[in-house]
Amino acid sequence: MAAGTSAHREHLLNCNGGELIKDIIYVANTASFEVRKEALWTLSNLVTDGKDNIVITVVRMGGLSAFSRALFGDADVTLLLTVLEALKRIFEVSNIHQLDFDELFDESDGLEALELLQNHSSDTVYQAAVHLIDHFFNGEEEVDLAVVPESKEEGFSFGLPAKQLFPGGQPSPIKFDFTMPDAGTFPSAAV
Repeated sequence: MAAGTSAHREHLLNCNGGELIKDIIYVANTASFEVRKEALWTLSNLVTDGKDNIVITVVRMGGLSAFSRALFGDADVTLLLTVLEALKRIFEVSNIHQLDFDELFDESDGLEALELLQNHSSDTVYQAAVHLIDHFFNGEEEVDLAVVPESKEEGFSFGLPAKQLFPGGQPSPIKFDFTMPDAGTFPSAAV
């Protein structure tokens, strides 16, 4: 039914008050691989061929977590490409309707999964992952400027505030001796 007509997909979406889709999403997240695979195909068919309202409903019911999890698993190339195509459709709908599905996907570690797929042995999977990152995630990760090192005369600064490790400004109670040892001796730490 999910690969059927628009009317079939609408019926599937509304079946049992939407509970059937929630069940399919649950199975896609928790069942054995072969069963998860079938659930992912169903969700992908709903999303890829469905109207915008179907895409939005599947995402709001938790469908992104199933797609994200599939990218981390041992899925075959065909299933990965199907999931990536479904994600492309989800992000297109998100952009059209100014929704935050990209953020939801990132929160479910989906962006991390896409980045890992850039190392996939299949060039087609690699290209699809790169396309999604470039088109829907601005092609790059945010850089936390607080941890980018800044070169200073005394060394490097990481932009993080200095932290007082010992109360009252006391020096460390551990002293290290980094002088070159004589033959047969090793550096020691004294407390």
